[in-house]
Amino acid sequence: MSIIKTPAPIDITDLKKYFVDKETFFEIDYAASTIREEKLLVYISNLDLPCDIVVDNDDDALELARCYLESNFLVSLPSLEQLTISLLLQRKGIQEVVNPEMLEALGPQLDSWIQKLDSLPLFNMYCIDDEELKEWTISEHEENDTADLTGVNFVSILKYADFYQFYEKIDSVPMYYSKYFNDYMFKGNNLFSYWAHEHNPMFLLTSSIAGGHVDTQTYNKCVETDTILYNKYVEEETN
Repeated sequence: MSIIKTPAPIDITDLKKYFVDKETFFEIDYAASTIREEKLLVYISNLDLPCDIVVDNDDDALELARCYLESNFLVSLPSLEQLTISLLLQRKGIQEVVNPEMLEALGPQLDSWIQKLDSLPLFNMYCIDDEELKEWTISEHEENDTADLTGVNFVSILKYADFYQFYEKIDSVPMYYSKYFNDYMFKGNNLFSYWAHEHNPMFLLTSSIAGGHVDTQTYNKCVETDTILYNKYVEEETN
């Protein structure tokens, strides 16, 4: 892989190198960039090139994290994805707090992500080809029909195996997000295309159910009885 370290905007000469060598990766120096905050994220999203942002101080990290959490468009930035996972786990009390100032400053944004993410186990059940489960999902849970894409990058962290410890505890009441669950509103893709990942133990369990390898009644009992038991069941069935 060829790594190009550059400020943003990226020089056209460097951009051309990507089209010659698709293994090219861009490391954007935030301090040296003339495009910052949301404008930089929009710029990177529009380019749709493999890249990341390098920051050298906490103020810039907070600035970028806020923009990332509030963005309503998809952008792939590994450092911000990993930072967000860490902040979410700290916010839930699953990991030791190491960024207290950032947690306090970004509390409302993180809580908004947590509400959506806490509802994804419900989406997992909704994906099972079982009419009773679908009916239970719709009838027994509050519907949220928002089409607001603020915080849309919650789907971008679903590819990381270390994210799934997030479900060691559920802090909010899961909601039936009717548009998120059904519509192709994630850059032309649906939520399932992000959820269906080899690092997602709940998806792997769902696949086992679809293949007739797991009893649906046992699955329901685990979910309804206890989240910890559910997590243990997922681990046992997917190992």
